[in-house]
Amino acid sequence: MAMLVVCAGTAQAADTAPPADGVSSDKVNDDQIVVTGSRITKAGFEAPTPTTVVDSASLAAAPQPNVAQNLNQLPVLSGSITPRTAGNGAGGGLQGANFLNLRNLGVNRTLILLDHRRVVGSATNGAVDLNLLPSTLLKRVEVVTGGASAAWGSDAVAGVINLMLDKNYTGVKGTAQFGTSNYGDANEYRIDLAAGHAFAGGRGHILASVSYSRGDSVDRLDTRPWYVGAKLFTNTVASGLPRLYVANNVGSSTATTGGLITAYRVGATNVTSGGLVGTQFLNGGATSAFNFGTVGTTVTGLGSTALPISYAGSQLQINGTPNDFSVYDQLLADTRQISGFLRTSFDITDNINLYGEFIYGKTQADSLSVPYLTMAPNGSPLTIQRTNAYLPGAVGTQMDTLGASSFTLGRFNLDLGFAAPHNQRELIRYVAGADIELGGTWKAQIYYEHATSKVLNQIRNDAIVSNFALAVDAVQVTAANVGASGLAVGSIACRSSLTTPTNGCVPFNPFGPQSPTAAQKAYLLGTAFQNITLTEDVVSASINGDLFELPAGSVSLAAGAEYRRENHNADADANSQRNNTNTAAGTGNWWVGNYKPSTGGYNVKEGFAEIAVPIFKDSALGRQFDFNGAIRVTDYSTSGTVTTWKAGATWDIAGGFKLRGVLSRDIRAPNLAEYFLGGTSNTLSVVDGSNGAVGVQRIQSGNPLLKPEIAKTLTVGAIYQPVEVPGLSFAVDFFKINISNAIATPQPQYIVDRCRDGTIPAMCSLLIRNSSNVLTTVLAQPLNYKTEYMSGVDFEFGYRVPVGAGTLALRSLWTVTARHYLIDNGTVDSLLGELASNGSGPNKVRGFNTLTYDTDRLTVSLRHRFIGKGVFDAAFTTQDIVNNDVPAVSYVDFSVTGKLKTAFADFEIFGSVDNLFNKAPPMVPTIGGNPNTVLGTPAGVYDTVGRYFRAGIRFKM
Repeated sequence: MAMLVVCAGTAQAADTAPPADGVSSDKVNDDQIVVTGSRITKAGFEAPTPTTVVDSASLAAAPQPNVAQNLNQLPVLSGSITPRTAGNGAGGGLQGANFLNLRNLGVNRTLILLDHRRVVGSATNGAVDLNLLPSTLLKRVEVVTGGASAAWGSDAVAGVINLMLDKNYTGVKGTAQFGTSNYGDANEYRIDLAAGHAFAGGRGHILASVSYSRGDSVDRLDTRPWYVGAKLFTNTVASGLPRLYVANNVGSSTATTGGLITAYRVGATNVTSGGLVGTQFLNGGATSAFNFGTVGTTVTGLGSTALPISYAGSQLQINGTPNDFSVYDQLLADTRQISGFLRTSFDITDNINLYGEFIYGKTQADSLSVPYLTMAPNGSPLTIQRTNAYLPGAVGTQMDTLGASSFTLGRFNLDLGFAAPHNQRELIRYVAGADIELGGTWKAQIYYEHATSKVLNQIRNDAIVSNFALAVDAVQVTAANVGASGLAVGSIACRSSLTTPTNGCVPFNPFGPQSPTAAQKAYLLGTAFQNITLTEDVVSASINGDLFELPAGSVSLAAGAEYRRENHNADADANSQRNNTNTAAGTGNWWVGNYKPSTGGYNVKEGFAEIAVPIFKDSALGRQFDFNGAIRVTDYSTSGTVTTWKAGATWDIAGGFKLRGVLSRDIRAPNLAEYFLGGTSNTLSVVDGSNGAVGVQRIQSGNPLLKPEIAKTLTVGAIYQPVEVPGLSFAVDFFKINISNAIATPQPQYIVDRCRDGTIPAMCSLLIRNSSNVLTTVLAQPLNYKTEYMSGVDFEFGYRVPVGAGTLALRSLWTVTARHYLIDNGTVDSLLGELASNGSGPNKVRGFNTLTYDTDRLTVSLRHRFIGKGVFDAAFTTQDIVNNDVPAVSYVDFSVTGKLKTAFADFEIFGSVDNLFNKAPPMVPTIGGNPNTVLGTPAGVYDTVGRYFRAGIRFKM
């Protein structure tokens, strides 16, 4: 597998085969290829920044539905957003996207380039969806694992991923492949076609490609045998035992599909046990007792540990009535992508090449969110009055006996269907530029880019919260209450219609599963939407060449200037901006979604320079020592001027042994969402001190006062490529990244706690309470208030040797993360290996190993993916959880390719199996969030689909 850590500048992967017939390399000579770790183009120059190169042969050897899924196997990538990780979320608009994440430092700290040029973001967070970019003509991908802001600008805190196209390809090639899981679902389809042709005696060249792919959804978790309903259960009654346990077959104790009475009111008293509590409604309004679990039973799977189970104060129950709603979580969304690429270039003189490029890409994802929870306007359970017309007679009689005037009803509204997010992202990108030979070694590059990204976020079949609250409050129309409403006496109507008969309210029976009528659905459901338009304009001019000669060689310079403008505009439907009772202004009236309009933008002026200075060559101190430095001055219209820089060196000592190191100052400027987000809202629960758990609306908005994050990055490493053993290479690099002024949005519970304990009094201004002093709304804005630190070591080993009629290649890449933590309000919070917390970090050890045997007729590849041990939460002790350890997991993949050459075309027929042994993910339920919709394992870390088969054919002519 042709994957190699190189020093950047000149090196080609040692196991890369020469170009096949009909395929051309870059127009410049191979010794002038710009590798992303540096802007210097000079034969023999090696930049100190580690760069992993993945070529097209590597991508073909491990067939995947897209480039992102292939790259995410690299150990340095962790925490990426993929079609498998969006889960049951509804409002974020990330379903179906592929946003890469280097070192799990965040998708917005990974800079994505296409042929060394920026790409407009696919969302307001600035992240680029790789599904939108052309990949059929992909020549190689360069992954820089170090700060690169001085060379390439903002966002390169964790590194840079640069997709390089073969701009001079000649011929026609294509691919068709199909994939399916071991369970006959999650089907994938992909078709690629590309062509290139030279004209005007070779002075001109035209390229075109198109790619289409589709992935089918998997709509339930119980389609997988690993799903056992595992959740974190809180020990509420047993002293001396840990407070958290992982238990299987855990269900909800707050709601059922037909409705569950969780409390009732007698006068001013709220009764939470006995009497009506635990009455559940079945088909036709029949009732039965709900089993909340038996106190004193033993949790399955805990060995001899006996944990008394109590439902009091818990949202979950074990060994009670089967009532697990996590089975309705969607494992995979339905996704579709299409991308097209067109490029024309022409040498108008021997020294000037003009070119133009056009990209069109569109992705679409349709998914299902979780079942509707009970929908009172403030997110609390529904309140049902004694006078409700649909109330079964036996329950009404019991209420009268108890003196109850109302009760709260927990209901999962499966009969109304699921909220159905529909997300579209569309990219239109134009580039025009010129490559100019200035004479000698000097070259210039000039280009202009204009790009537009259009994003549609919809929540179809969304519930209108206020309408639902009115619809379930139904009464019998009598001569006493009909008034002037004009409603028919004896009919059932919404209570609100008695005073406002034209409000359109359609009554709904909440007692037992229903078959809603068309009129009820029309009144209760609708579509929340938001349209976002993102635009980017870039003007760039740069030069590079040799300045003068020193005894050890020439001093080389790359310098330039750029102007960039980023803008966005977002609208939202009227219902998303509507106010609800007991909530803050503009929180929205949908169950999920509630998008907000926003607009804003900024411009950036930059100047940069990079220099390479040979200090000595063939001396007593070694074969060669080079210094590499860069500086970039950036002026943001929003936050002012900031300077980034890097200083590094490479030292070729002798015998193939080299040392390298680089220190850099990098930045990440706030993105459009962090600056200008108009506000999104969702309902959740927080613990408000002695007030206990309360349902609140979180409203998240932008903060125009943000400043750029500042990162200091140190990388020190060694490379060994012994001359005596051709084909052998080894690289090791220590890295340390320290991010100050880190931008983060505090979680609602954090805001509540810091206000109550008085450590950050300003947090109190973000809390809104009603006239009864009940917390109803938490405002959340991004702030520069954290420090993030990470350190570790990257390893790579490679060996390529002829064996028989072919070549055997071994490649092994490992990343060991030693430390990863946040400092927040003076508190150090380790994220290392966390798998169940919201702010989780990468596993301590990740590895990717390949063994490939390649001949003219056959290629066989065996791959091993290793994910090291983890923890639920790095801060947990034995008092927090019975077992905090998460075991290591290994996956084995296999692929084989048969090659056939004919007179008119070359063909490859391939097949592969991912997760050959169908390894199940470990059960690591999420800490926090909605306990009724827990997947049970982090989908961004482990394989949740299972054994997967792919087969296809490639041709080249």
